[in-house]
Amino acid sequence: MTIYRRNTLLDTVRGAALCGIVFINAAYYSSVKPLGDVAGSVESLFSHAWSIVFGGKFFTLFSFLFGAGLQIFLARSQQRNERYFLRYMRRALALYVLGTLHSLVWPSDIIVGYVTISFLIMWLFLVPLHYLQGVLAALLVASVCAVFLPVGSGVLAFLTGIAYKLLPFAAGMYVARINGFEWLAKQVSGLAKYQLIAGVSVVFFVMGYGVLVVLGATSARMDAYIRFTGYPMAACYFFILAWVHGNCRFYWLSASLAVLGRMSLTHYLTQDTLGRWLIDTTPLAPLRSYCIPIVALVILGGQLGLGSLWLRYFRAGPFEWLVSRVTYGVVKG
Repeated sequence: MTIYRRNTLLDTVRGAALCGIVFINAAYYSSVKPLGDVAGSVESLFSHAWSIVFGGKFFTLFSFLFGAGLQIFLARSQQRNERYFLRYMRRALALYVLGTLHSLVWPSDIIVGYVTISFLIMWLFLVPLHYLQGVLAALLVASVCAVFLPVGSGVLAFLTGIAYKLLPFAAGMYVARINGFEWLAKQVSGLAKYQLIAGVSVVFFVMGYGVLVVLGATSARMDAYIRFTGYPMAACYFFILAWVHGNCRFYWLSASLAVLGRMSLTHYLTQDTLGRWLIDTTPLAPLRSYCIPIVALVILGGQLGLGSLWLRYFRAGPFEWLVSRVTYGVVKG
């Protein structure tokens, strides 16, 4: 019987992605005004900072990790000589039901969409590696076109938009296929230079956005800039997190993110309920932008504390346990 060790790098990155999603969603827990519509110079500054630092990047990381998880799931099922497609159908059904129920509380739920996309990219598991590289290249070119195509481009805009959505999922499958996560987990010293490059790149992208703000660029142009830099910035965040994961000086941070990551499904499904409850039971509504970090940190602190306590006694979070039971009939660590 093959014993699979849990990849803590994936848990760390997944936990960081969950943190970013909390900060994004916290702006909308108060249904009075979304962040972009709030007036005032301080509010506007927070709005721009949120857009370039958080907007789309952490959802991209989540999409990337979902694709990687799909590849790992199918590969392990195949190694166990299981009917991996039917096995995944059971898993997808459980996730779809949970996502549908979650959408009743949080209309912007992503799980239903992720499950749908997974059926569009599952066939990549059967594609030879060199063909998969070609598919990634095609998706990358189409994604760049999607950013710069003018409004009203019709079918071409629709197809390139789909490619833009599929790219991080396919990239995650590719990295998992070549055992990239295992390789990164072992390259602690070698990641230092990549971390420096990634950090400088993030600063460069933020400065570029600041230039557009100073020049008074149109919202359409700024949105295009955010979309164009979204995937590169997400990649930079990933390399920084990989370096943090392997650096013993940041073990406390990596371990905390890993706790969130191990129960990412449970935390994602409950964080919005907690956020709405926090807003409804405190005098924070209408939520001003400077209150968003406070709300997000309170939610994350509560989830980290409860998650750490839960994992002392159980191998998986409650919703992870439920999905595992539906998929296998037993809990897989």
